[in-house]
Amino acid sequence: MSAGTRTVCFVSADPNGELLLPEEDVTFDVTHLVAAQSAPAMVEAIEQTGALAVCMAVDVPETLVMDTAMLLDEIRPEVSVVLLRVATPTLWQAAARHGVRDIVSPDCAASEMAAALLAALERGERVESSRATAGGTVSSRRGRVVVVLSPKGGSGKTMVASNLAVSLACSNTGETVLIDLDCVFGDIATVLGLVPDRTVGQLTALPTFDSTTLKMFLTRHDSSGLFVLAGSGTPEEGEALSDALVAQIIEMLAADFAYVVVDTAAGLDERALAAIDHATDCVLMASMDVASIRSLAKEISALDRMGMVAQRRHFLLNRADTRVGLEVGDVETAIGMPVDAALPSSRLVPLSMNHGHAVVLDEPDSNVAQRIVGFAQRFTPRPDDPIRLPGERKPAFSLRRR
Repeated sequence: MSAGTRTVCFVSADPNGELLLPEEDVTFDVTHLVAAQSAPAMVEAIEQTGALAVCMAVDVPETLVMDTAMLLDEIRPEVSVVLLRVATPTLWQAAARHGVRDIVSPDCAASEMAAALLAALERGERVESSRATAGGTVSSRRGRVVVVLSPKGGSGKTMVASNLAVSLACSNTGETVLIDLDCVFGDIATVLGLVPDRTVGQLTALPTFDSTTLKMFLTRHDSSGLFVLAGSGTPEEGEALSDALVAQIIEMLAADFAYVVVDTAAGLDERALAAIDHATDCVLMASMDVASIRSLAKEISALDRMGMVAQRRHFLLNRADTRVGLEVGDVETAIGMPVDAALPSSRLVPLSMNHGHAVVLDEPDSNVAQRIVGFAQRFTPRPDDPIRLPGERKPAFSLRRR
């Protein structure tokens, strides 16, 4: 094994555990750690090695693996966890939810193992490079980056992204910014009633920019305190937005905001893939029709094949009460994921959007608004603490006289 500055951390319960790698052409060093008793202790030991990739042996308890991966994803998102296990659909689902980057069979060839670890290292280097470009140094903490995805238009993606961002902005747990990456047909500004002076498309004309300049392109949503990076004014501007620029924008904003919500175009274009690569969470959306469900299943399969499994995935089913011969259980079986939030159909949604308002502010006591706010709570530091929206009725109470 050749010497170098790249480091992979190999974790096993056995003090004499070994990682099988080719004898030649390996461009990284391996540091062996014995599994700790807890995730915080494990993360502390990993941080001391300076490794950007962590390989968890098959004898490390799965609970410790998942807890460690989740904690690393929160505080050291540039570190990728690769799991040595026989992959199953259930294990992939748990891995995606906890931030495990890849699963490799314990019986794989040494060259395959080296390739998986090299891919994890290169991802970590890309994240480090983007964050260093964004802020000059790599911070150990960053905001939560939530990317909203749907393979087909008309699923309600923009409605969910805008109302999710407004809910988080009202949560009093940190400032929130919403990025419109639907660069050709994006309408985040319209549905929130904003008239932006600057857009993300105009940002592409600058030869370079820093965090301060980027903030000048944000438009404030006064009703919630949300900041919005509006979509391009023209399709030509939108096409000039590269995946590298998307990565730089996200990392700059994640360094300054507690929450970065990203609305994407339908499908998986290069901008969406760049956003996913820098995300902590992906909200996967479908509605109650066969075409939407099948398309989402294909999108999830594509993300798995590309190795984009480090982000925690959340499945949101829109118009879930539509009576079309499908049940929620049927959808879960087809997608291979449980539904994390089911939004009902409501005429309040198009009414609010047509007036340039967020439904969670216009009708905070409605069923659909309460479901969205409840979904938003899972991204806050205290998911059990309810988000109180302006205008929402407080729970009634009475004083009983003796």
